[in-house]
Amino acid sequence: MKIKSLRLKNFLLIKSGMDKDEIFLDFSSLPYLITLLVGQMGSGKTTILGHLQPGPSFGTLDDRNQLPDIIEGKNGLKEIIYDVDGHEIKCQHTY
Repeated sequence: MKIKSLRLKNFLLIKSGMDKDEIFLDFSSLPYLITLLVGQMGSGKTTILGHLQPGPSFGTLDDRNQLPDIIEGKNGLKEIIYDVDGHEIKCQHTY
């Protein structure tokens, strides 16, 4: 199984850390097997890593709030696409 892409929309910690309402990470075009996420504290790295799993919850051992905080008054979206033996699997969660 390989992660192809991740989209997070209207997540509070992405907005506060990166000043973006939406991020899209395309892992399929990366030339290397290892990817580093680098940034200041509070910039959204843990939020991204915590959502690289198919479930709707925040998948991390981090003891901070495990609920996906969505920007007030907006709908949140998590979309992750996997390649499983040549088949594309899309997991989508709305909050």
